[in-house]
Amino acid sequence: MTPKLSLTMIVRNEKERLPHILADVAGIPDEIVVVDTGSRDGTTEIAKAWGATVLRRKWVENFAAARNEALAAASGEWMLWLDADDRVCESSRQGLLALKQHLTTRERKCNVVMCPYVMDFTDNEITVAPTTDNGWSICLLRERVVKLGSDASWVGAVHETLELTGARVAEWPTFVVEHHPPAGSARRRCLRNLRILETSYHSGRYRTVDMFYLGQSYLMLGKYSSARTMYEAFCRATAGSAHNTMYYEAIVRVAECAEHMRDAGAAVSALFTAVAYDPRRAEAYWLLGQYFAQRSDWSSALPMFAAAGSLTLPGNGVWIRGAYSWLAWQGAVRCLDELGRRDEAQHYRSLMSDRAHGEPSEARSCARGEGLALA
Repeated sequence: MTPKLSLTMIVRNEKERLPHILADVAGIPDEIVVVDTGSRDGTTEIAKAWGATVLRRKWVENFAAARNEALAAASGEWMLWLDADDRVCESSRQGLLALKQHLTTRERKCNVVMCPYVMDFTDNEITVAPTTDNGWSICLLRERVVKLGSDASWVGAVHETLELTGARVAEWPTFVVEHHPPAGSARRRCLRNLRILETSYHSGRYRTVDMFYLGQSYLMLGKYSSARTMYEAFCRATAGSAHNTMYYEAIVRVAECAEHMRDAGAAVSALFTAVAYDPRRAEAYWLLGQYFAQRSDWSSALPMFAAAGSLTLPGNGVWIRGAYSWLAWQGAVRCLDELGRRDEAQHYRSLMSDRAHGEPSEARSCARGEGLALA
């Protein structure tokens, strides 16, 4: 007999999106618990129509607090969490069904199940293809299903995480949750997150990772000096941790901030630091190639593009997808052409042609020549 599975959610004014995610997983959770933090658009009525237990709570600028309310109200043996702007495609729905069937046999082996959480999609279409090749894409393993009664709790006022003592972790890669935030909402959400993060930081009640998220918010708002300061503070606090994807991204983001501040020397230094830290990642190689190419230093740019284009896209983390393929190969072609080595350039043209046949959206992005550039 399969164990009782509770779906928990926190919502506010989600009448347009809530029905879609509930339909995606309909019939799988045995219980739905929704904490509403102040909807005025009929969201709670929609949740109730789907059979949810709805708890109304005042919004206190703390996502973990709201999620813990839902967690405490869940009565199942296991808890699944989702957001209203998440989606679960049919193949992932089947993955969730299979996971539910296996929870009983896994009960003694694990108390938390990690599943892929992916972002950056074509508008209005559930797909793992990003809109462009040069933007940051995300595929993270998140704590998605947890055994209740295992001392689990949410921590963090924003960008919250689920933590529990004595975690016994299992991975379930076939249940993929796709995140589709509302179009045009990025700035509003960024300002909200910044307000919460700054309050936590200035009060001294913050996690180390909150410095990274502060940097992220400042960068999105064009506050490059503040962003650089926070990213550098995060790097100092986490220095020495092996293959930390957030550490690597923070170093590359320091370079991006330095570029905007017209400090090319610091930008290049940060990128070489990123290469040394994790040579398996392509982003820093590609950006260094961009830097040298913009200065017509084709001999220095070529090995950077070649290194980037030879690497494999990570299966988990945050990355610039095109740096591992199209954008790197395009850069190598330009360098070889400028160096008069056109026969060698044909190798990369062949790679681009093969990839374009299978992924036309990436080809269009590459043809536009989009990408971050070091001044």
